[in-house]
Amino acid sequence: MDLIDNTPFATLAFESIAPTGQMLQIVVIRATFDIRSNIAQLCTEQIPVVAADEYFGEPQTSSIRTPNDLAPYKPNTDIIVNAIAYAPNGLPSDEWAVELSVGKISKRLMVTGPSEWTKNIHHCSRSRREPCTQVPITYENAYGGQWKTDKIQGASEYNPVGKGYIASDALAFGESTPAPQLTSTADFPAFFSAPVIPQGFGAIAPAWLSRRCYAGTFDSQWERERAPELPSDFKYDFYNAAHPDLIYDGFLCGGEEVVLKGLTPDGLLTFKIPLYEIGIVITDKAGFSYGAFANLDTFHLDVERKKLALVYRASAPILDDGIAQLEIKLRTEDGKTYG
Repeated sequence: MDLIDNTPFATLAFESIAPTGQMLQIVVIRATFDIRSNIAQLCTEQIPVVAADEYFGEPQTSSIRTPNDLAPYKPNTDIIVNAIAYAPNGLPSDEWAVELSVGKISKRLMVTGPSEWTKNIHHCSRSRREPCTQVPITYENAYGGQWKTDKIQGASEYNPVGKGYIASDALAFGESTPAPQLTSTADFPAFFSAPVIPQGFGAIAPAWLSRRCYAGTFDSQWERERAPELPSDFKYDFYNAAHPDLIYDGFLCGGEEVVLKGLTPDGLLTFKIPLYEIGIVITDKAGFSYGAFANLDTFHLDVERKKLALVYRASAPILDDGIAQLEIKLRTEDGKTYG
């Protein structure tokens, strides 16, 4: 197959199989931008397509920094932001709010200084929150966690790397455990093992329950009748890696406004998402041509690094004659076309 890439971006083409058994040609386009003076400017050096999840630390004990780009399809756009919460005016505080808005979607978090939960006769009490100036917005600081004693062990199915989630029986009276520092105003846990979804702006790991619930049923019937194909009850929602509150309804188009409050030292960052139209044209070995538009299905902003990645994805069926040529075409915001 001849690949003609008319974009300045990083691209990758690969084949996949739909749940129906149809062979698909997938094209992933990753565009990287610097955020400068409230403008997203195309980077001279583009970051390659991400082939595997990248973690903040060890995969089993930390959260995802950058999810991989190899999904065959996402039904909605992921909004993923790596950031630090900064206290207002740089002054130590024991609690403050931060907010993220992208187009029609927004999410607000309450951030607190470090504190502990202590087991007592009324189940638990919380210590005084220590004032601080910064809290990383990672799931390590959100509700969740895992524990192990001589007799029992367990982990939060929603966030095994967090803090605060522990069986009451795993603590003796008077013993303490770190409390979460990221919550919404409505979901603050009332006890150690509350079934509360963790709060954050980052990516969710595939094994965590809010994604795993879409993976389908891998049982003996699946082994007999479908393996190695995906289960019949698999849903493409599994490939959406954003927090459930930050999965866009449909797809971003470009041009949407981004507003971050409390996630930079000066308290405010705004810019607009660059506007591009990307499509693929396939010519099979019999000379027949057909195509598809690419969806902007991942918005990944690293605030500290001042980097924005937009990931576009196109898929088209591979017909019986096979593919002779694949061309990636581009139209920019000013109307210029390439390819």
